Amino acid sequence: MQMLIHPTIGMAPITPPPSPPSSRTDIAAGCTPTHVGNFYSDTLNPDLVRANVRVIERAWLRFKQHVASTKQLGFTEQDQSTHPGYRALAYLPENVGSYPGRAKDERRVFYCSPCGLPPLHHPMPVAGARDPTLSGTFKVVTARNARFLALKPRKPVEQPFPAGAPDPRLDRLRGIPSLVFNTVIHPTLAITRNAGTDLFEYARWGGRLPVSAFRSVIADLHRLHTLPGCGGAFLRDLKAENLCIPLPRGEPLPRGPLPQVRIIDFEQDVVFGDELASLQRMYFRGTRWLLTEGLLQGLYCGPASLRPAFARTADNYACMQAVMLLTARPGSTLQRCVAGDERARTRGPLPLGIMRDANAHLFTPWLEQHVHPEHVENMRQLLTDPARFAREQTDPPSLMEMLRFQATERQSAVVAQEPGHR
Repeated sequence: MQMLIHPTIGMAPITPPPSPPSSRTDIAAGCTPTHVGNFYSDTLNPDLVRANVRVIERAWLRFKQHVASTKQLGFTEQDQSTHPGYRALAYLPENVGSYPGRAKDERRVFYCSPCGLPPLHHPMPVAGARDPTLSGTFKVVTARNARFLALKPRKPVEQPFPAGAPDPRLDRLRGIPSLVFNTVIHPTLAITRNAGTDLFEYARWGGRLPVSAFRSVIADLHRLHTLPGCGGAFLRDLKAENLCIPLPRGEPLPRGPLPQVRIIDFEQDVVFGDELASLQRMYFRGTRWLLTEGLLQGLYCGPASLRPAFARTADNYACMQAVMLLTARPGSTLQRCVAGDERARTRGPLPLGIMRDANAHLFTPWLEQHVHPEHVENMRQLLTDPARFAREQTDPPSLMEMLRFQATERQSAVVAQEPGHR
């Protein structure tokens, strides 16, 4: 999503399914249920589900067979699915009563798959929800609820979503739990799981997180960078607006373990290592002011042999800006520096990095608290001149190796008054 400039910044893991079969013959052959999905059972009494599991299984099989044969009649063109693995359906008055608790869903459109893909609702706006419409550079959220979001292109004619079929390039990324995929239903509608509040919005309302909340997403980022068979996968637009956590903005952190951060809105920006050599500056994707001029030159114009290092460093550099934005004291000078309002207004070449001689004193307390002592200088170089870091670090440590994920960070993130952050 597009970055918002503000002067004073104050779910269980989702495992995406494999690509669906492309023919109706394959879809029909996939109509054997292996379990009762929570699509029906989540609003039923658990005892009722256990007592009637066979009945529900038979109903589920009949329903999947119905989905496989439906022609989506009665739906507008805007609601009909062109995705090969989904069909548009609706809860109708004559069958709502068969599933207790579904009356409120009468005539609501949803997308069901006869080949085992998870059902998707076209969500209705939550009554009284703040900011019901969220805008990004290429897409707009038109409706959302606690589980799903519906998106449309900002310019439906000039910039439609790709055809309603999964990009086979992305199949190798499915199963990485931090990634929340969009499902393109048709060229002007995508449905995605609601990953929560984006971290820029969370920080803007005074939210703060411990470094430990980023553990899984940082581990998965390293997993992407070392993905075998393709030279690694690189996101190119990793930023606070594309990281989400299922916590309400402006409220204290809940007790107990925190939910993990998830990555959204990445599909159109991913580049694989075996594609890097052919990249040119005209193929730039991402948010320019979260990079540096050196990173841009190395990634799009530098020697092919060094481009994987530049792509990896660009992701790590952007990730660290998000981590520091959410772990710095709300409203502190460090947080405003990391948010980079002045860089968003930069004309001409971008500076070397967010950390410079004039502001290094702001970063020192944070580095000492959150980075292992043996990696402090590595992190300093990453923040000061990431292009130099990419050129000189032949075997660089990962962010997982450099950062300290203390068990006590949650408390310190809430109450600590760190020196040098005012």
